[in-house]
Amino acid sequence: MVNFFHTRLLILVSFFANTGSNQALLASGHNLTLPCSSTTIMNWILETFRVAQIRQLYLLSTVTYKIHFSFDLWTSPNHCSFLAFVAHWVSSEGQLVTATLGFQRLQGPYSCTNQADLIWKILHLYKLTEKLGYFTTDNASNNDTALSEIQ
Repeated sequence: MVNFFHTRLLILVSFFANTGSNQALLASGHNLTLPCSSTTIMNWILETFRVAQIRQLYLLSTVTYKIHFSFDLWTSPNHCSFLAFVAHWVSSEGQLVTATLGFQRLQGPYSCTNQADLIWKILHLYKLTEKLGYFTTDNASNNDTALSEIQ
């Protein structure tokens, strides 16, 4: 399913990016019509995300040992704060696995309490509260305080 949406989006990007794209679209062999609604592409992206999230939930449920995390908080040029949250673990085959579990906008003040609340929501969403390993962050003091609130 993810490949289906990914293919559709790539074809649409090609369609709008290239001149003579009508021929490229027809030659691609894909049965594709242009979106008829302003929300179609957004819905495709959200559905792709939901499928990937379900797959990630399953994968994380199979890990039987501690999972380690890194996160960072920053503000975009238009003054929106975002938190990126990444999980790290070793698979049963001995391979390092890294997965982005969250890239979310931080609502409200840029505080350790808001940061901790968002991290806790992500940990609960992926059912990881019993598998907490180590956390790696940069040296911002609010990261230490946020981790203190999570404990």
